[in-house]
Amino acid sequence: MRPGWNQPDITEPENIIMKKFILLWLLCSLILSACLDSETKTSINADGSGNMTATVDLSELMKMMAGNEKEGSNFVMDTTINIKSYSDTSKKMSAYHKTLVRDMKIKLLMDMRDMSQLKFKVAIDAPFKSLEDFNALNDLMKDNVFDEIFDNAMSNPFLSGEKDEDAASKPGDNIFASVFPAFYNCKYSKNSITCKTDSLKYKQTLEELTGMDFNINGDMESKMLEGAVFTNTLVLPRKVIKITGDSWKKTTEKELVQTGNYLDLYKNPGKYEYSIQY
Repeated sequence: MRPGWNQPDITEPENIIMKKFILLWLLCSLILSACLDSETKTSINADGSGNMTATVDLSELMKMMAGNEKEGSNFVMDTTINIKSYSDTSKKMSAYHKTLVRDMKIKLLMDMRDMSQLKFKVAIDAPFKSLEDFNALNDLMKDNVFDEIFDNAMSNPFLSGEKDEDAASKPGDNIFASVFPAFYNCKYSKNSITCKTDSLKYKQTLEELTGMDFNINGDMESKMLEGAVFTNTLVLPRKVIKITGDSWKKTTEKELVQTGNYLDLYKNPGKYEYSIQY
């Protein structure tokens, strides 16, 4: 067992299924978010500490992989990976960045007992001690150094049925890179939050997509991205005073919800720019 894992036993047929699944997972990751739905919730306390959870639901991907297969298996995985087990040994991550992810956990849930109700969810749970730390954590999660840590954490042999010595060198399998697009610059302070598009990074993202032969204006790509939705929830320590931008809606005096789809996000990034005063 690798550090940070609670590992179940998997039979040989299930290893084959997992290998097929990983290939599809990587494909979906490369085209950003076409095979997933995501949900984040950020709760901020009065002292600036808080917690962020981000969940990616890949259940539909599992059903695509299963195809017409009717018979399920006894495989159920409900496990937690401690990022600390991987970040503490990183030679590329700074000491400060290591403190940011020290209490971060990745949670995996996979249930293959009923093929019509296949489940696979990956979640990150990340507490933070201050808004300065949270800003730094958001930046870190869009950086290649975090991508490598995530890759190492997800390269446990039981996922693919074999040990992958070169896992850290493979790009694109950090599915949370799509949940936190690099072309948004969001900053949190004690009484406001702002989120703006970084035009240079947005251009770079579109160029990277083009380089992967992924055309967001194509019929197939548009349908896939439009069907991938996201929901973001924000719980503030005080009531909201003012919202600029139309993407966030109040559910209570202190709670806001933002919804959208990834086609909109990548074609109309300005639609999701905002500022919030509280």
